[in-house]
Amino acid sequence: MWEYASGSYLKNKFHNQIQEAYSDDLINKSILEDKFLYFKNEFNEFNNTYDTTFKYFFINLYQILKYIDTYAENKESGKEYANMLRAQLTKNELVLLAYNAIGVQNFTTKNYQKLVEKYEFFEHLRYEDFCDNPNLIAINTSVLQKYQASAFGSNVKLIEEITKQSSE
Repeated sequence: MWEYASGSYLKNKFHNQIQEAYSDDLINKSILEDKFLYFKNEFNEFNNTYDTTFKYFFINLYQILKYIDTYAENKESGKEYANMLRAQLTKNELVLLAYNAIGVQNFTTKNYQKLVEKYEFFEHLRYEDFCDNPNLIAINTSVLQKYQASAFGSNVKLIEEITKQSSE
């Protein structure tokens, strides 16, 4: 149960789903050419499958971030509160957050993404945390490219790796 609660179970399930579908010869080749479109299609399917566990966790996080953004006295205190929230999340939950904030935009707005960028939510992650499966590097990089560099804070190494992978 703890593995499921920490996000690693869902992250691995999502990575496996992408890998299986990506390897399937029946997939339309034009979808494979647009890695981000491929991600969005797979994310929507995943989100629908795990609707009751996955979705509400991230809705709750979004509401807390909105509250912080609305009621913090200044940017510094907002960042401090957001850091306390982020400290409660595992690296796997942060990776899932990166997918979710981008993936739900078909149904919502870009507000979630903007809050994650504003409060530098991924600044303590490594590229390997997102791309632990070498077969999914291009797809994960296409997701990370959608974020402004501010989402990664002062993590120059992560920003450089995203830039390097996107140019290959």
